[in-house]
Amino acid sequence: MRHRDDDLSPFRDDPVVKALTGPATEAELADEPQALEAFRAAVPQRRRRRPAARIASTTTAAVLVVAVSGGAAAAYTSNLPDSWQQKLHTELHVIGVPAPHHHKSAPPSPAPVVAAPTESLPPTPAPARTGVVTPTPRSTPSSVPSSVPPSPRVSSTLPVTVPTPSATPTPTPTPSTTPSPASGAQLTMAVSPGTRVTVGTPLTVSGTLKAAGGTAVANRWVALAERVVGQPGWHRVGAVRTNADGAVTISAPAVQRNVRLLLRSRGHVRSPVTKVVVIPLIHLEVAPASAGARTTTVTMTVSGAEAGDVVAVRNRAGNRQMRLDASLTATFTVPASQFRTLHYRAVVLRTKAHAAHALPFYVPPSGTATGT
Repeated sequence: MRHRDDDLSPFRDDPVVKALTGPATEAELADEPQALEAFRAAVPQRRRRRPAARIASTTTAAVLVVAVSGGAAAAYTSNLPDSWQQKLHTELHVIGVPAPHHHKSAPPSPAPVVAAPTESLPPTPAPARTGVVTPTPRSTPSSVPSSVPPSPRVSSTLPVTVPTPSATPTPTPTPSTTPSPASGAQLTMAVSPGTRVTVGTPLTVSGTLKAAGGTAVANRWVALAERVVGQPGWHRVGAVRTNADGAVTISAPAVQRNVRLLLRSRGHVRSPVTKVVVIPLIHLEVAPASAGARTTTVTMTVSGAEAGDVVAVRNRAGNRQMRLDASLTATFTVPASQFRTLHYRAVVLRTKAHAAHALPFYVPPSGTATGT
């Protein structure tokens, strides 16, 4: 017999053809009597004189093979491939074999179940070459021709758990307190020309800033503050930066009253307080005694004192005291001798604003020039 295009012999080893032509199972033959009875009732009996070869056509033979075998139940439920289902429907539509459902949608794939995260972690990039390879679905080549499509299959992709390295918590940086370069430092101070100066003398204050280990602290601001007697609080009078040796030199205003000086820098670094004492200036005028006079006049003017300060003229014979007037002047009458020179001392008594000071002078004999 010559080969026909619809001959199934080339596909006798195909699993689908084997399944269709093989012996039926008990489940498939459960409704065989009812199917045959319906077939006999629906198909009119053919005349015997019809050639048997007509029944043996390829399409009809295939239909009979499917109908007699276990494929009858599959045909009634439209579970055959579309091409076979269409052929059976064409031949056996009278007994209720349905047409293929071309627009039947495949059952939806079950959505992968994603477990709710139990802990919120920052996204961590998957390490390269971890050794876990996610299989990629590949189509398996089939020997079934395109006319017989393979049976539909549903692929279920199971979630593959890729081990993610546990995130190591990064320690929170603790703000470290960087000690100031001058922490525990020492600041020395010296006053020039000294701590006892004449009123109106300008001062020069020098100092050195060193760390606790004795290292010089450079490029740090050092300020000079003063507290004048009789005035409230400290007042800043100047500031400079330390040089490479940690030294500073600051000029202070000319002093008029006793004052306390202090050098200080950032970080509560302070030098010891230095007290500068002011020495007042005394100016004397001794009037010449006329010949034979027993007294003379001495006028005392004090710079650096205040009105009301006590001044005195002293000698071996006694002590005469007065208070300075508003012009800071006091006038004394002192004894004079006709035969010898008398020696005296003009004294300014100490106060809070200045130190005590004394200036010697003499009164020549009457009728001669005056000396101091």
